[in-house]
Amino acid sequence: MSCPHTDTSAVLAAFGEAPDDFELHLSDCSECRAVVAQHLETLSIVEPTLANVTTETRVRSNFYAIRYLIAAAILLTVQFLPAWETPHEAPTVHTPITTLSDDIFDDHIDNELASLEMELALFNLEES
Repeated sequence: MSCPHTDTSAVLAAFGEAPDDFELHLSDCSECRAVVAQHLETLSIVEPTLANVTTETRVRSNFYAIRYLIAAAILLTVQFLPAWETPHEAPTVHTPITTLSDDIFDDHIDNELASLEMELALFNLEES
């Protein structure tokens, strides 16, 4: 093909997106008319298939989206409802076992940290 428009504007013309002045070129160029006719024939074969696929895909996607939203709503509802107790079970009472000391904030972790700080201070004294 010797016409430079067969790969560019002729393809665009098949989709209806060619420049306005390309119609004049089409009336004179048999190569571009052949390319446009070939693309239009291919589009006429493929277009009904694509229309069916996109419709089925949209319906399928909507179906899955609706199922997902229903499942999410159920999970959120269950999460925020109070726990159900069966009438045959006695309610479980959890009583924490705590021993109160004079200092509420006294913790074994604090004691361990204090001893580690003391060891670090002694180590620094020995090194200096």
